[in-house]
This record gives sequence, structure tokens and C-alpha cells, in this order.
Amino acid sequence: KYLCNDDKCPYIDMIIDNKLILKDNNSSLIYDYMNGKVINNSYNDYRYIGNDLFVVNDIDNKYGIIDSTGNIIVNLEYDYIDDYIDGLISYKKDELFGIVNINENRSINNIYDDVVLINDRIFAAKKDNIYQMYDYNDTNNDYSSNRKTTLKEQLMNRGTKIIGQNI
Repeated sequence: KYLCNDDKCPYIDMIIDNKLILKDNNSSLIYDYMNGKVINNSYNDYRYIGNDLFVVNDIDNKYGIIDSTGNIIVNLEYDYIDDYIDGLISYKKDELFGIVNINENRSINNIYDDVVLINDRIFAAKKDNIYQMYDYNDTNNDYSSNRKTTLKEQLMNRGTKIIGQNI
């Protein structure tokens, strides 16, 4: 079948249900081993992130997301796509990080030095060497405020009762 050509055989990078991500020295592809066919070989690299979605990068080293049939879910315009949790992705563009919600077509501009997705609504963002936690669903937050709040203030603003003094 397809797996070996010209005495070169790609190695299996990952197995997802009936699909394989196959790689060799300079190429990568998604292969359906149950049906014996290549699903997609249009990109340089594939990384499975769940929900039948793959982070891909192209010849210009731009990153995006496709589904298992090859449909583009997130355009290939980012320098890197880092985390993925339930429709939220953290991305890097022009040396700064931001967030895109692929389910709601919403985004937070790339204004941070780092972004860590904690769950499908809370994320930590680093700016000026300080990490702060944010609620992605807080539509009143412009996410670019220079006001520094402590974790204790943020939790109290959400109605969390604080026990102890060491927070």
C-alpha cells in the first residue's frame, strides 16, 4: 500500500482512532489505515489536539487548524498555536500571545508575553512580567488594563470566600 515508497517508510507519530499521523524526514500526513487512503498531505506538520482537530503548519511556517476531512477551521495566519481547550486556542503572532474561540468566532488580541489556558473560560496571561488570571466570558474586561489585581482580589470579585491570609 501507501506506507513505503522508494525504500523509505514514514514512522507513526500518533494513532487517533482509525487515523495515523505519519512522518518522515521532511513530510507529514494523515492516513486512514482502515480504508487505506491518505486523508490529508497538504501541510508540513500535523498535531492532533482533540475533537477531530489538527494544528497544521504550511510551507511559510504559519499555523492554523483543520478538521479530519481537511476543512480549515482556523486560517493559517499564526506564528504558533499553543494550547487548546474546548474551543479556545492560545496563539502566538508577532512575538505576542492571544486567544481565539473557534466555536464563537471571538478573540482576544495578541497583547501578552504568554497565555496559559486553565479551562474553557479561565486563562492566565503574562504582561510586564506579571501573570494575572482572567475570565474569558467577562465581556466587560478589555484584557489590556494596566491595573494590577491580586489573585485574592480577583477571587473576591467573583464572590469566592477567602479563608486564611496567605493568598
